[in-house]
Amino acid sequence: MEFQHKLFQIRHVLLPQCKGTRDQRERVLTRTRFALALIFGCILPAGKDRSIDGLCREVKRFTRKRITRCCFHKRLNTKILTEYLMAIFSELVKQITESDSATYREIARQLSVRRIVVLDSTNNSLPDRARETFPGPRTNKIPASIKVHGLYSLTDNILKWVHLSPAKMHDRKHFPETHLLVGSLVIFDLAYWDHNLLSELNRSGVYFLTRVKNRSKIMILEVIQGLPRKYKGWGLFSEKVQEFRNKLIEVICRFHTKDRDQINLRVVGFWNPHEQRYFWYVTNLTCRAQLVYPLYRLRWQIELFWKENKSLLLLNQINSGKPNIIKNLILATLIASIVFGPLSVSLLETESDEVQIARSVQRAALVFDCIDFELFNFLDSGSKQDLRVLLDQVFLFTEDLFDPNYRNRSSSMKQTWELMKSS
Repeated sequence: MEFQHKLFQIRHVLLPQCKGTRDQRERVLTRTRFALALIFGCILPAGKDRSIDGLCREVKRFTRKRITRCCFHKRLNTKILTEYLMAIFSELVKQITESDSATYREIARQLSVRRIVVLDSTNNSLPDRARETFPGPRTNKIPASIKVHGLYSLTDNILKWVHLSPAKMHDRKHFPETHLLVGSLVIFDLAYWDHNLLSELNRSGVYFLTRVKNRSKIMILEVIQGLPRKYKGWGLFSEKVQEFRNKLIEVICRFHTKDRDQINLRVVGFWNPHEQRYFWYVTNLTCRAQLVYPLYRLRWQIELFWKENKSLLLLNQINSGKPNIIKNLILATLIASIVFGPLSVSLLETESDEVQIARSVQRAALVFDCIDFELFNFLDSGSKQDLRVLLDQVFLFTEDLFDPNYRNRSSSMKQTWELMKSS
Protein backbone atom coordinates (compact mmCIF):
# COMPACT_ATOMS: atom_id res chain seq x y z
CA MET A 1 0.00 0.00 0.00
CA GLU A 2 1.36 3.40 -1.01
CA PHE A 3 0.29 4.98 2.29
CA GLN A 4 2.39 2.56 4.35
CA HIS A 5 5.35 3.02 2.01
CA LYS A 6 5.22 6.79 2.52
CA LEU A 7 4.88 6.31 6.28
CA PHE A 8 8.16 4.40 6.44
CA GLN A 9 9.87 6.93 4.17
CA ILE A 10 8.81 9.78 6.46
CA ARG A 11 9.85 7.84 9.56
CA HIS A 12 13.28 7.22 8.05
CA VAL A 13 13.74 10.96 7.57
CA LEU A 14 12.35 12.12 10.93
CA LEU A 15 14.03 9.38 12.98
CA PRO A 16 17.16 8.35 11.04
CA GLN A 17 18.89 6.69 14.01
CA CYS A 18 16.18 4.77 15.83
CA LYS A 19 18.22 2.39 17.99
CA GLY A 20 16.80 0.52 20.95
CA THR A 21 13.24 0.31 22.17
CA ARG A 22 11.03 3.29 22.86
CA ASP A 23 11.39 2.76 26.63
CA GLN A 24 15.17 2.93 26.31
CA ARG A 25 15.04 6.08 24.20
CA GLU A 26 12.54 7.79 26.49
CA ARG A 27 15.07 8.02 29.31
CA VAL A 28 16.64 10.97 27.50
CA LEU A 29 14.71 13.43 25.36
CA THR A 30 16.99 13.47 22.34
CA ARG A 31 17.05 16.25 19.79
CA THR A 32 15.39 13.90 17.27
CA ARG A 33 12.42 13.12 19.52
CA PHE A 34 12.18 16.74 20.66
CA ALA A 35 11.98 17.92 17.02
CA LEU A 36 9.42 15.22 16.17
CA ALA A 37 7.23 16.21 19.14
CA LEU A 38 7.59 19.90 18.25
CA ILE A 39 6.46 19.22 14.67
CA PHE A 40 3.37 17.34 15.82
CA GLY A 41 2.76 19.87 18.56
CA CYS A 42 2.08 22.39 15.77
CA ILE A 43 -1.02 20.39 14.78
CA LEU A 44 -3.40 21.91 17.32
CA PRO A 45 -7.08 21.03 17.82
CA ALA A 46 -9.56 23.39 16.17
CA GLY A 47 -10.30 26.50 18.22
CA LYS A 48 -7.03 26.51 20.17
CA ASP A 49 -4.48 29.31 20.11
CA ARG A 50 -0.75 28.74 19.90
CA SER A 51 1.58 29.71 22.74
CA ILE A 52 5.08 28.69 23.72
CA ASP A 53 3.79 27.18 26.95
CA GLY A 54 1.10 25.34 25.01
CA LEU A 55 3.74 23.82 22.72
CA CYS A 56 5.70 22.77 25.78
CA ARG A 57 2.64 20.90 27.06
CA GLU A 58 2.19 19.23 23.65
CA VAL A 59 5.81 18.06 23.67
CA LYS A 60 5.23 16.56 27.13
CA ARG A 61 2.05 14.83 25.92
CA PHE A 62 3.70 13.26 22.90
CA THR A 63 7.01 12.24 24.50
CA ARG A 64 5.63 11.39 27.97
CA LYS A 65 8.75 13.14 29.22
CA ARG A 66 8.88 15.89 31.84
CA ILE A 67 10.47 19.11 30.58
CA THR A 68 10.47 22.44 32.36
CA ARG A 69 9.39 25.63 30.62
CA CYS A 70 12.87 27.07 31.02
CA CYS A 71 14.47 24.01 29.44
CA PHE A 72 11.91 24.02 26.62
CA HIS A 73 12.58 27.68 25.81
CA LYS A 74 16.32 27.04 25.86
CA ARG A 75 16.08 24.10 23.46
CA LEU A 76 13.68 25.96 21.18
CA ASN A 77 15.92 29.02 20.96
CA THR A 78 18.96 27.43 19.32
CA LYS A 79 20.47 27.77 15.87
CA ILE A 80 21.33 24.07 15.98
CA LEU A 81 17.62 23.23 16.02
CA THR A 82 17.06 25.60 13.07
CA GLU A 83 19.73 23.82 11.04
CA TYR A 84 18.35 20.42 12.06
CA LEU A 85 14.78 21.33 11.02
CA MET A 86 16.06 22.75 7.74
CA ALA A 87 17.89 19.47 7.10
CA ILE A 88 14.68 17.53 7.82
CA PHE A 89 12.78 19.78 5.41
CA SER A 90 15.32 19.23 2.63
CA GLU A 91 15.44 15.47 3.16
CA LEU A 92 11.66 15.15 3.22
CA VAL A 93 11.47 16.93 -0.12
CA LYS A 94 13.98 14.47 -1.61
CA GLN A 95 12.44 11.32 -0.12
CA ILE A 96 8.75 11.84 -0.85
CA THR A 97 9.00 13.80 -4.07
CA GLU A 98 7.59 10.80 -5.99
CA SER A 99 4.21 10.92 -4.21
CA ASP A 100 2.69 12.90 -7.03
CA SER A 101 -0.94 13.21 -8.06
CA ALA A 102 -1.78 11.19 -11.17
CA THR A 103 -4.02 13.99 -12.43
CA TYR A 104 -1.40 16.74 -12.15
CA ARG A 105 1.20 14.38 -13.59
CA GLU A 106 -0.97 13.85 -16.67
CA ILE A 107 -1.49 17.61 -17.06
CA ALA A 108 2.27 18.15 -16.84
CA ARG A 109 2.81 15.44 -19.46
CA GLN A 110 0.36 17.04 -21.88
CA LEU A 111 2.03 20.42 -21.37
CA SER A 112 5.46 18.79 -21.98
CA VAL A 113 6.83 20.06 -18.65
CA ARG A 114 8.60 18.16 -15.90
CA ARG A 115 6.37 19.43 -13.10
CA ILE A 116 3.99 22.28 -12.24
CA VAL A 117 5.07 24.54 -9.37
CA VAL A 118 3.52 27.66 -7.86
CA LEU A 119 5.52 30.46 -6.24
CA ASP A 120 4.08 32.81 -3.65
CA SER A 121 4.81 34.38 -0.27
CA THR A 122 2.83 35.18 2.86
CA ASN A 123 3.39 37.74 5.61
CA ASN A 124 3.20 36.91 9.31
CA SER A 125 3.04 39.68 11.89
CA LEU A 126 5.43 39.39 14.82
CA PRO A 127 5.70 41.05 18.26
CA ASP A 128 7.20 44.54 18.16
CA ARG A 129 10.39 43.35 19.86
CA ALA A 130 11.33 41.44 16.65
CA ARG A 131 11.49 44.63 14.55
CA GLU A 132 15.30 44.77 14.43
CA THR A 133 15.63 41.36 12.76
CA PHE A 134 12.36 41.31 10.82
CA PRO A 135 11.18 44.89 10.10
CA GLY A 136 7.63 45.16 8.78
CA PRO A 137 6.56 46.76 5.48
CA ARG A 138 5.04 49.75 7.31
CA THR A 139 6.79 50.29 10.61
CA ASN A 140 4.13 52.72 11.85
CA LYS A 141 1.38 50.08 11.54
CA ILE A 142 3.20 46.73 11.42
CA PRO A 143 6.57 47.19 13.18
CA ALA A 144 7.71 43.58 12.79
CA SER A 145 6.76 40.96 10.21
CA ILE A 146 8.36 37.97 8.51
CA LYS A 147 7.73 36.85 4.95
CA VAL A 148 7.68 33.16 4.08
CA HIS A 149 8.45 32.44 0.42
CA GLY A 150 7.38 29.04 -0.83
CA LEU A 151 7.59 27.01 -4.03
CA TYR A 152 4.72 24.54 -3.97
CA SER A 153 4.75 21.60 -6.39
CA LEU A 154 1.28 20.63 -7.61
CA THR A 155 2.60 17.43 -9.19
CA ASP A 156 4.33 16.35 -5.96
CA ASN A 157 1.87 17.89 -3.45
CA ILE A 158 4.73 19.24 -1.39
CA LEU A 159 6.51 22.51 -0.63
CA LYS A 160 9.74 22.11 -2.61
CA TRP A 161 11.57 25.24 -1.46
CA VAL A 162 11.21 27.75 1.36
CA HIS A 163 12.96 31.00 2.25
CA LEU A 164 12.44 33.39 5.17
CA SER A 165 13.01 37.13 4.90
CA PRO A 166 11.91 40.40 6.53
CA ALA A 167 8.51 41.45 5.16
CA LYS A 168 10.01 44.82 4.20
CA MET A 169 12.04 43.25 1.39
CA HIS A 170 10.53 42.91 -2.09
CA ASP A 171 9.47 39.46 -3.31
CA ARG A 172 11.53 39.74 -6.50
CA LYS A 173 14.75 39.61 -4.45
CA HIS A 174 13.87 36.13 -3.24
CA PHE A 175 13.04 34.26 -6.43
CA PRO A 176 14.36 30.65 -6.40
CA GLU A 177 17.50 29.87 -8.35
CA THR A 178 16.62 29.01 -11.93
CA HIS A 179 18.47 25.67 -11.91
CA LEU A 180 15.77 24.39 -9.53
CA LEU A 181 13.09 25.17 -12.12
CA VAL A 182 14.58 23.94 -15.41
CA GLY A 183 11.96 22.01 -17.38
CA SER A 184 9.18 22.96 -14.94
CA LEU A 185 6.21 25.28 -15.33
CA VAL A 186 6.35 27.97 -12.62
CA ILE A 187 3.22 30.05 -11.98
CA PHE A 188 3.62 33.30 -10.03
CA ASP A 189 1.78 36.57 -9.47
CA LEU A 190 2.62 40.23 -10.09
CA ALA A 191 4.72 40.49 -6.93
CA TYR A 192 7.58 38.90 -8.93
CA TRP A 193 6.96 40.89 -12.14
CA ASP A 194 10.21 41.82 -13.85
CA HIS A 195 11.15 41.87 -17.57
CA ASN A 196 14.70 40.74 -16.77
CA LEU A 197 13.32 37.77 -14.85
CA LEU A 198 11.13 36.69 -17.77
CA SER A 199 14.13 36.90 -20.09
CA GLU A 200 16.31 34.86 -17.70
CA LEU A 201 13.65 32.17 -17.24
CA ASN A 202 13.07 31.85 -20.97
CA ARG A 203 16.80 31.64 -21.64
CA SER A 204 17.32 29.00 -18.91
CA GLY A 205 14.68 26.57 -20.17
CA VAL A 206 12.08 27.38 -17.52
CA TYR A 207 8.41 27.55 -18.50
CA PHE A 208 6.45 30.31 -16.81
CA LEU A 209 2.96 31.80 -16.57
CA THR A 210 2.14 35.08 -14.87
CA ARG A 211 -0.08 38.15 -15.09
CA VAL A 212 1.05 41.16 -17.10
CA LYS A 213 1.48 44.32 -15.06
CA ASN A 214 -0.95 47.06 -16.04
CA ARG A 215 0.41 49.91 -18.15
CA SER A 216 3.64 48.07 -18.95
CA LYS A 217 5.32 49.29 -22.13
CA ILE A 218 4.75 46.28 -24.36
CA MET A 219 4.37 46.38 -28.14
CA ILE A 220 2.28 43.96 -30.22
CA LEU A 221 4.48 42.29 -32.88
CA GLU A 222 2.04 39.72 -34.23
CA VAL A 223 -1.70 39.09 -33.89
CA ILE A 224 -2.64 35.42 -33.63
CA GLN A 225 -6.36 35.71 -32.85
CA GLY A 226 -8.97 38.06 -31.40
CA LEU A 227 -7.70 41.33 -32.96
CA PRO A 228 -7.58 42.78 -36.49
CA ARG A 229 -4.12 42.62 -38.11
CA LYS A 230 -3.93 46.43 -38.17
CA TYR A 231 -3.26 46.44 -34.40
CA LYS A 232 0.26 45.17 -35.09
CA GLY A 233 2.74 47.75 -33.74
CA TRP A 234 0.32 49.17 -31.17
CA GLY A 235 0.99 49.10 -27.43
CA LEU A 236 -0.77 46.33 -25.56
CA PHE A 237 -2.36 48.83 -23.16
CA SER A 238 -3.21 51.44 -25.78
CA GLU A 239 -6.76 52.78 -25.80
CA LYS A 240 -7.48 51.21 -29.19
CA VAL A 241 -6.74 47.72 -27.90
CA GLN A 242 -8.61 48.25 -24.63
CA GLU A 243 -11.71 49.45 -26.47
CA PHE A 244 -11.86 46.24 -28.47
CA ARG A 245 -14.25 43.64 -27.04
CA ASN A 246 -13.49 39.97 -27.52
CA LYS A 247 -13.57 37.02 -25.15
CA LEU A 248 -10.00 36.00 -26.01
CA ILE A 249 -7.03 37.74 -27.59
CA GLU A 250 -3.72 36.06 -28.42
CA VAL A 251 -0.70 38.06 -29.57
CA ILE A 252 3.10 38.01 -29.65
CA CYS A 253 4.57 40.99 -27.80
CA ARG A 254 8.01 42.54 -27.41
CA PHE A 255 9.35 43.17 -23.91
CA HIS A 256 12.32 45.42 -23.13
CA THR A 257 14.65 44.53 -20.26
CA LYS A 258 16.69 46.92 -18.12
CA ASP A 259 19.79 45.84 -20.04
CA ARG A 260 18.20 47.22 -23.24
CA ASP A 261 17.69 43.65 -24.41
CA GLN A 262 14.51 42.53 -26.19
CA ILE A 263 12.43 39.41 -25.78
CA ASN A 264 9.36 38.29 -27.73
CA LEU A 265 6.75 36.41 -25.72
CA ARG A 266 3.23 35.12 -26.10
CA VAL A 267 0.49 37.16 -24.38
CA VAL A 268 -3.11 36.00 -23.95
CA GLY A 269 -5.92 38.31 -22.85
CA PHE A 270 -9.28 37.32 -21.35
CA TRP A 271 -12.13 39.81 -21.20
CA ASN A 272 -13.60 40.22 -17.70
CA PRO A 273 -17.23 41.38 -18.06
CA HIS A 274 -17.55 42.28 -14.38
CA GLU A 275 -14.58 44.66 -14.32
CA GLN A 276 -14.99 45.64 -17.99
CA ARG A 277 -11.33 45.14 -18.83
CA TYR A 278 -8.86 42.57 -20.08
CA PHE A 279 -6.73 40.37 -17.83
CA TRP A 280 -3.45 39.73 -19.63
CA TYR A 281 -1.16 36.72 -19.11
CA VAL A 282 2.34 36.15 -20.48
CA THR A 283 3.80 32.68 -20.99
CA ASN A 284 6.30 30.72 -23.07
CA LEU A 285 4.05 27.62 -23.13
CA THR A 286 2.76 26.38 -26.48
CA CYS A 287 -0.59 25.08 -25.18
CA ARG A 288 -4.03 26.19 -26.39
CA ALA A 289 -4.82 29.79 -25.49
CA GLN A 290 -8.05 28.69 -23.75
CA LEU A 291 -5.93 26.79 -21.20
CA VAL A 292 -3.90 29.79 -20.04
CA TYR A 293 -6.46 31.27 -17.63
CA PRO A 294 -7.46 27.91 -15.99
CA LEU A 295 -3.77 27.08 -15.62
CA TYR A 296 -3.07 30.40 -13.91
CA ARG A 297 -5.96 29.77 -11.53
CA LEU A 298 -4.05 26.72 -10.25
CA ARG A 299 -1.96 29.31 -8.40
CA TRP A 300 -4.80 29.41 -5.90
CA GLN A 301 -3.56 26.07 -4.50
CA ILE A 302 -0.65 27.76 -2.75
CA GLU A 303 -3.05 30.36 -1.31
CA LEU A 304 -5.02 27.46 0.17
CA PHE A 305 -1.74 26.00 1.43
CA TRP A 306 -0.91 29.25 3.28
CA LYS A 307 -4.49 29.47 4.57
CA GLU A 308 -4.24 25.92 5.90
CA ASN A 309 -0.96 26.70 7.66
CA LYS A 310 -2.38 29.88 9.19
CA SER A 311 -5.88 28.79 10.18
CA LEU A 312 -5.26 25.16 11.16
CA LEU A 313 -1.53 25.03 11.98
CA LEU A 314 -1.47 28.63 13.27
CA LEU A 315 1.56 29.68 11.27
CA ASN A 316 0.66 33.32 11.92
CA GLN A 317 0.54 32.96 15.72
CA ILE A 318 4.14 33.46 16.78
CA ASN A 319 4.40 35.14 20.17
CA SER A 320 8.17 35.38 20.44
CA GLY A 321 10.58 38.08 19.35
CA LYS A 322 13.64 35.81 19.28
CA PRO A 323 14.83 35.06 15.72
CA ASN A 324 15.72 31.41 16.37
CA ILE A 325 12.34 30.64 17.96
CA ILE A 326 10.52 32.41 15.12
CA LYS A 327 12.37 30.41 12.46
CA ASN A 328 12.02 27.11 14.34
CA LEU A 329 8.26 27.50 14.80
CA ILE A 330 7.77 28.33 11.12
CA LEU A 331 9.92 25.41 9.95
CA ALA A 332 8.19 22.96 12.31
CA THR A 333 4.80 24.11 11.04
CA LEU A 334 5.81 23.73 7.39
CA ILE A 335 7.26 20.27 8.04
CA ALA A 336 3.98 19.22 9.67
CA SER A 337 2.12 20.23 6.51
CA ILE A 338 4.68 18.42 4.35
CA VAL A 339 4.12 15.22 6.35
CA PHE A 340 0.35 15.02 5.96
CA GLY A 341 0.14 16.47 2.42
CA PRO A 342 1.64 13.53 0.46
CA LEU A 343 0.13 11.04 2.94
CA SER A 344 -3.35 12.34 2.17
CA VAL A 345 -2.68 11.92 -1.57
CA SER A 346 -1.50 8.33 -1.12
CA LEU A 347 -4.70 7.49 0.79
CA LEU A 348 -6.73 8.35 -2.32
CA GLU A 349 -4.47 6.57 -4.83
CA THR A 350 -7.15 3.98 -5.72
CA GLU A 351 -9.95 6.55 -6.07
CA SER A 352 -11.18 8.03 -9.35
CA ASP A 353 -9.69 11.15 -10.94
CA GLU A 354 -12.72 13.15 -9.79
CA VAL A 355 -12.16 12.18 -6.15
CA GLN A 356 -8.42 12.92 -6.31
CA ILE A 357 -9.14 16.35 -7.78
CA ALA A 358 -11.65 17.02 -4.98
CA ARG A 359 -8.99 16.52 -2.28
CA SER A 360 -8.61 19.61 -0.12
CA VAL A 361 -5.52 20.77 1.77
CA GLN A 362 -7.75 22.15 4.53
CA ARG A 363 -9.55 18.82 4.88
CA ALA A 364 -6.22 16.99 4.98
CA ALA A 365 -5.10 19.18 7.89
CA LEU A 366 -8.36 18.54 9.77
CA VAL A 367 -8.07 14.78 9.26
CA PHE A 368 -4.48 14.64 10.50
CA ASP A 369 -5.50 16.71 13.50
CA CYS A 370 -7.69 13.71 14.41
CA ILE A 371 -4.91 11.13 14.02
CA ASP A 372 -1.84 13.11 15.13
CA PHE A 373 -1.28 11.11 18.33
CA GLU A 374 -1.54 7.72 16.57
CA LEU A 375 0.74 8.94 13.77
CA PHE A 376 3.33 10.22 16.26
CA ASN A 377 3.28 6.91 18.17
CA PHE A 378 3.98 4.92 15.02
CA LEU A 379 6.75 7.23 13.79
CA ASP A 380 8.28 7.16 17.26
CA SER A 381 8.15 3.38 17.75
CA GLY A 382 7.78 1.81 14.31
CA SER A 383 5.95 -1.13 15.90
CA LYS A 384 3.35 -3.23 14.07
CA GLN A 385 0.85 -2.66 16.85
CA ASP A 386 1.07 1.13 16.55
CA LEU A 387 0.81 0.77 12.76
CA ARG A 388 -2.41 -1.25 13.08
CA VAL A 389 -3.88 1.35 15.44
CA LEU A 390 -2.94 4.14 13.03
CA LEU A 391 -4.43 2.35 10.00
CA ASP A 392 -7.69 1.71 11.87
CA GLN A 393 -7.88 5.40 12.78
CA VAL A 394 -7.04 6.49 9.23
CA PHE A 395 -9.80 4.27 7.83
CA LEU A 396 -12.40 6.22 9.83
CA PHE A 397 -11.48 9.58 8.28
CA THR A 398 -10.41 8.79 4.69
CA GLU A 399 -13.69 9.99 3.18
CA ASP A 400 -13.23 13.36 4.94
CA LEU A 401 -10.22 14.11 2.74
CA PHE A 402 -12.32 15.17 -0.25
CA ASP A 403 -15.32 17.39 -0.84
CA PRO A 404 -18.49 15.23 -0.63
CA ASN A 405 -20.20 17.57 -3.09
CA TYR A 406 -17.44 17.33 -5.69
CA ARG A 407 -19.77 16.16 -8.47
CA ASN A 408 -21.80 19.36 -8.30
CA ARG A 409 -19.02 21.83 -7.55
CA SER A 410 -16.56 23.10 -10.11
CA SER A 411 -12.95 24.03 -9.35
CA SER A 412 -10.00 25.46 -11.26
CA MET A 413 -8.37 22.04 -11.20
CA LYS A 414 -11.52 20.36 -12.53
CA GLN A 415 -11.92 22.96 -15.30
CA THR A 416 -8.29 22.54 -16.38
CA TRP A 417 -8.58 18.77 -16.37
CA GLU A 418 -11.76 18.82 -18.46
CA LEU A 419 -10.18 21.21 -21.00
CA MET A 420 -7.14 18.95 -21.20
CA LYS A 421 -9.27 15.87 -21.86
CA SER A 422 -11.26 17.65 -24.56
CA SER A 423 -8.17 18.83 -26.46
